[in-house]
Amino acid sequence: MTGKGQMRRCCSRCCQHASCLPFSLVLCLLQPRLPGLQNKMKINDWSAIQSLFDELNKRLDRTRKVADNVGVPRVYVRMLVELEDFLNDTLANRDLKKKMSPTNAKALNTMRQRLKKHNTSDEFGDLVTKFRENPQDDEEEELESSSSSESEAENDAEGKFEDFEKRPAGASKKKDKLLSMDSAEITYEMVAKKLRDIATSRGRKGTDKQEQVEMLQFLANVAKGVPQKLEVLLQLVGSLFDLSPGISNYMKVGLWKRCMLVMLEIMDTLTANQHIVLDDTAEPSEDRTAEPVAGEDGMIRVWGNLVAFVERLDDEMFKSLQVIDPHTHEYMARLRDEPVFLALAQ
Repeated sequence: MTGKGQMRRCCSRCCQHASCLPFSLVLCLLQPRLPGLQNKMKINDWSAIQSLFDELNKRLDRTRKVADNVGVPRVYVRMLVELEDFLNDTLANRDLKKKMSPTNAKALNTMRQRLKKHNTSDEFGDLVTKFRENPQDDEEEELESSSSSESEAENDAEGKFEDFEKRPAGASKKKDKLLSMDSAEITYEMVAKKLRDIATSRGRKGTDKQEQVEMLQFLANVAKGVPQKLEVLLQLVGSLFDLSPGISNYMKVGLWKRCMLVMLEIMDTLTANQHIVLDDTAEPSEDRTAEPVAGEDGMIRVWGNLVAFVERLDDEMFKSLQVIDPHTHEYMARLRDEPVFLALAQ
């Protein structure tokens, strides 16, 4: 019988080839941030657009570190073209530019320079030109649509167990007041209080786990400062693990990928903020009412331990490989998920 170590060594050899990184995984890394970028474009928030643009590029670079031959998804090129057109329209609107805050205007100018350099580079210049010449490529659109559908199907499959059941008609819950507030009105203390409430209610009977996940996703977007955002994301990973059906069964693939996306976002945030470190001896977020301050060494310490999360993801992948029939396409598709996990573990 093949041992656990032997199986992983086999998978690692397999994952050295670019073909083992499926196109759907590249889309999985990029697509969750595209709607957020489009929403920020609607409200003309160039500071947020700049942050999301940088994050998308980091995610694309991360996949290329694993497999050099991974292509650029057409949905990403479409985003570059739409963002360039929107930027040009904004620059041409003098009245709108006059109403911008100094911070927003500075971010707009930064994006103008950065996007021009990005879209005319050797790597993306030809892709942008070809897209403008042929915005509708049925063959490529069909490929990305099918890849996206696979990911959606996996998420739909998660709805088969208890935590994803839809509420019956008429059983509507009162919407949390925080969700209806403008992000500018939400304070650090409000986010911290909601984090404490979620932490204390985890594991209690009758707690809506899916609702907690949705609230944490919202809090990640309105968190005040990078340390608090990291605290929210770390708690979000834990809550996503809570959605797993139990020890006796493996985590659904779609849910596993969602955990991976949050973990990659945590890693990107830490990489961009070298003065922040995770430390499991630091004061837990639920015990703190103010933003953490830097220590004598100039480092800000946020409570957390990524090693435990990585080990859990590793265990869940191995459990799925034990359960899935090795003679099926599903098994081969699961093996191809490992390159992204290896990129995270590195």
